[in-house]
Amino acid sequence: MNLKPAIFPFLIILMIASGCSKEENDFRYPELGVPVIHGFWLRDEVGITMGSLGYSTPNVKLGDQSDDFSSPFFFYFYPNPIHNFLSIYSKIPSGDLPRKFWITHALFRPPGFTAIPQMDGMGNMVAGGFPLVYGEFTGNHMFLNLSELPDGYYRVYLKVQGQIFYDNLVIDRNFNPYQ
Repeated sequence: MNLKPAIFPFLIILMIASGCSKEENDFRYPELGVPVIHGFWLRDEVGITMGSLGYSTPNVKLGDQSDDFSSPFFFYFYPNPIHNFLSIYSKIPSGDLPRKFWITHALFRPPGFTAIPQMDGMGNMVAGGFPLVYGEFTGNHMFLNLSELPDGYYRVYLKVQGQIFYDNLVIDRNFNPYQ
């Protein structure tokens, strides 16, 4: 009796079942597709918002009641676009509770963009909603070196006390705000 044909399906099922650890599941937005961003907030090196690109109001969720600092739960990062380094700021009413963050690829769809179905499908296969960078921190600030990520569009997620917030990030090493 040849056991190889019987073992192969078992190994496939085992690999799929063990593909994600509990920790990786904690750092994932419930949707598995690549998020589509419609714009992003431009912020300088000290966190001052200078306007937006794309839609006048980007599709982000920065706070639990409003998308500004008056919300009890609030987060944002700066600068945006970045060259290599990112500073994440978060405000929560309960002090130093752990905050989980992760970054995924995103697709940029500015106003008036018409998607080409074949190309859009290809783009959705890149990284999915899986984290490229993830971690946990306490306190209000976190600094990240993202020099390993290529130029492009990303979404930054923050999870605290069961709530998920997100903002759209651009990495552009040729961007010069002073031109």
